[in-house]
Amino acid sequence: MGKIPWRVLPILSGVATESDSEMGEVARAALAGVLRRLKTVKVGHRITDSAVAAWVCGEGVAVAQLRYGARAVVFVDDYVGRAMYLWGEHDPRITSVLEAVLRPGDTVLDIGANFGVVGLFACKMVGEKGIVHLFEPQPVVAQCLRTSALINGYRQAAVHECALSNRAGSAEMAIIDAGNLGKTTLVSEDKQLAAEKITVRVENAGEFIRALGCQRVSLIKIDVEGHERVVLESMRDWMQEVKPGVVLFECHVGKDGFWSENVVTQLAEMGYELLAYDLKKFWSTQLYRVTSEMNKPVGHDFVAVCPGSLKGDVAQRLENMIKPHA
Repeated sequence: MGKIPWRVLPILSGVATESDSEMGEVARAALAGVLRRLKTVKVGHRITDSAVAAWVCGEGVAVAQLRYGARAVVFVDDYVGRAMYLWGEHDPRITSVLEAVLRPGDTVLDIGANFGVVGLFACKMVGEKGIVHLFEPQPVVAQCLRTSALINGYRQAAVHECALSNRAGSAEMAIIDAGNLGKTTLVSEDKQLAAEKITVRVENAGEFIRALGCQRVSLIKIDVEGHERVVLESMRDWMQEVKPGVVLFECHVGKDGFWSENVVTQLAEMGYELLAYDLKKFWSTQLYRVTSEMNKPVGHDFVAVCPGSLKGDVAQRLENMIKPHA
């Protein structure tokens, strides 16, 4: 089994860490109070990624009060967890798209859920009549998700402690950065990584999701650190049948450009329109269409839209967010 990561100890034993001291809580609360007043679509997460914020937060487990009212169990020494704790958010642009697209009763797939910064908001939007499937293979993070769902009373949250891939079984995951568990990635046979590894359960994405009975899906968020291509290939037949309305995905554009990325070509072949976030906007979320002439859009987060799958009012709300790219 190997040594138990220090993060597990507070959960298993209930023993408080030094960061849970009264002085530490006061310092965290003061910094969080300042950051919560920032209404911009950026800046907040940059401050939470600073050395000062890391020093104030220290280490350990905490319950984050999120901007939209939910609470989340997080590690305050993790980048995303600290952003959730201090800022109550991670990326308001992504939250804005969810707010425009999701309605009560919808079904959402959060593939690579991490601490649930997207999935928990989706739970609030879809309500008790909807369902959000959260896929998170890291055992301790998955346990945080289950606890978050419990303390929020989100019975619509279904936590699946597994990674989605093109096969079922087990696999190694490499912890690239212990300070950002969102960067943990499946290790491929042809690319061994020099990092601490854990063994996790994997499921065939297409077969597993089909078995869940997901016949109508409003939104998929997929952030699996370079494994998106494999997951989409496995889900391709199912996606062509169900035609999920919106896919939020991460893509680090390489030297050959945006339209050469496998995840982009797969979505385009399935009829999806590709959108990017206008990162110049400071106060609001705006999207723009990525045309064939744009081969190096700025940023790593993108939106794919299947036009015929969106309800009229949802399509209009999303269209209102799209502006010509300057």
